[in-house]
Formats: sequence, C-alpha cells, structure tokens
Amino acid sequence: MGGVTRLFTGRTPAAERSYLGAGSVPLRTTLRAGGMSSTVSGDLGPAGDRDGPVFDLDLAYGDPFARERAGPYDYFRSLVQVDFTSRTPLSRLSIDGVLFSRRMGRADGSRHVLGLNQRFELIRNDAFEYGGPSLTGGLTSEFPVPGGLDLRTFVGLDGIILGAVESEHIVSRSHDYGPGLGAIADVRIGRRGAELLRVGYSGRWIHVLDGTATSHFVQTLGARASAPIFGPVAAGFDYVVYLRSSRFRDFEEVRRRQNEARVFLSYESR
Repeated sequence: MGGVTRLFTGRTPAAERSYLGAGSVPLRTTLRAGGMSSTVSGDLGPAGDRDGPVFDLDLAYGDPFARERAGPYDYFRSLVQVDFTSRTPLSRLSIDGVLFSRRMGRADGSRHVLGLNQRFELIRNDAFEYGGPSLTGGLTSEFPVPGGLDLRTFVGLDGIILGAVESEHIVSRSHDYGPGLGAIADVRIGRRGAELLRVGYSGRWIHVLDGTATSHFVQTLGARASAPIFGPVAAGFDYVVYLRSSRFRDFEEVRRRQNEARVFLSYESR
C-alpha cells in the first residue's frame, strides 16, 4: 500500500526511516497499462486468439549492490499482472526477495553478487497454470557498457519446494503437486536506472507426487523494449511465449503454447 501511495502522490510514506543511512526508502514503482493480443495452440482444450486490456504493477525495493552483505528482504522485487483477456484476471503474481547475499570482487569495472533468494510465483494463462514457493541461488552481475548504459544479468538455479500445475485429467484434484527444479536467466539494459531492454527465461520441471501426471515442464520466454517519452512516462512493447509439456501415466502427452504481444504505456515513480 505504501508503494501505491507513492505511485499516485509522489510521497514516500516511510521517508522517516533510513535505508543504509540514505534517509529514504529506495522503492521504485512502475505501472504499465496497455493492450494485448494472444494466440493459443496445442493438444486438448480450446485454441484461438484473444485481445483485450492488461495492466501490471512492478515494485522494486533496494539494490543488490548497495552493501557488502545483505540479509532477509534487504532487497526484493514483486510483480502483479491483471489480464482481462484471460480466464482469470490475476494472470501473474511474483515475489522475489533475498535471504542472504555477498558482494564479490570487482574486475574491469564489473560488480557481482552471489545470493540465495526466496521466490513465490503464480502464472495463469491458457498454456498452463503454475504456482509454488522455491529457493533460488544465483549470480547477479553488472557490467559497464559504452554510451552511458547499464547492463545487469542474473543466472540461477531454482529449487521448487512444492509446485502445482493444473491438469486436464482430473481424478480428485484439478492440480498435480510435487517438488522440482528450474533455471532462470535475465538480461537487462538500462540508462540512469530506466529499463530500455529486457530478455528473460525461466524453465521449471515438476516431479508429480500427487496427481494424474508423472511430470510437467513449464517454460516462459519473454522480451520487452521500452523508450522514454517525457519524464517518468515511457512506451514499450512486450512479447512472451508460454510453453508446457505434460506426461501422464494413463493418457497421451499434452503440449500447450501461448504467444502474447502487448503494447503499453508506463509510469515510473522513485
């Protein structure tokens, strides 16, 4: 709620609290609104095209490079996406916060942070519905780029504690449950803190312990480009592909795919 207040008023509700002696809370809020077109294809279930409005709220607190060592939630990022073209309005909820991290040595102007994060992810679309908590170990790096640009990367492995994936074949529950493993990669290019280009991938394999499937493999691959218009307002374009491959004991393998394209305007508050 503090982030929403800051988005609309420009005030930092907790400005009296100090973050690393800075005297303010380092919260960056981005609101995106636009229109999306999606195409669905695959085995079983309906396939087709849908168009409509979509909104998301992106909150980023703190900076991985701000201190030598970081403790629980010294920095975190969360995303809420509302998609009125989907079967359910809440299409994505992501919360990713550090548990502990350590800044590593610099070379040639680059900076690196090795850390362990706690993550919760909920993704709901026509290709798959996935949700669950996980622990992610990875390396965050920052590299100098000519032209005043910033390049940040993240690569990590995801240990899924208990994942849930919706199944077409329902016996007693609509979802299959089990632990799993995943991989995450993210590349961002920005200027003075404003994101210009982002490419990301996540893949998660779930070993089903309770359900009709033996395993699910869900993947998300996306790219976003944005350009400032004036002040905190920018325009951009998103393209995302969702993929699922599900194996069953007593049924044929199911594959689903959803492609999304979106144009949007964004407003960023710091």
